[in-house]
Amino acid sequence: MVQFKYPKVGRTNPEVQLRVFKLNESGSNAMVIPAPVDIIGLDHILGRVNWATDQNLIVLWLNRRQSISVLTNCDLKLDKCSIIKQETEP
Repeated sequence: MVQFKYPKVGRTNPEVQLRVFKLNESGSNAMVIPAPVDIIGLDHILGRVNWATDQNLIVLWLNRRQSISVLTNCDLKLDKCSIIKQETEP
């Protein structure tokens, strides 16, 4: 993981992409964990990633203003993410 300082006002956020590799499978392609851009937009922040189980990732996404947050559960066995919780502040 590489850490970046938050960009100064008027500058663009670094682009991120969350990928998971199955190390126990030879020749395994990375599974891309998609951001819920339909809710938080293209200019978003990857806030946090935690393992819930060996097969499930919990991912927190935020919009640039950090007024919308979306918590997703990604089931790596099913290659599917679902929204657990969504919050919007005025």
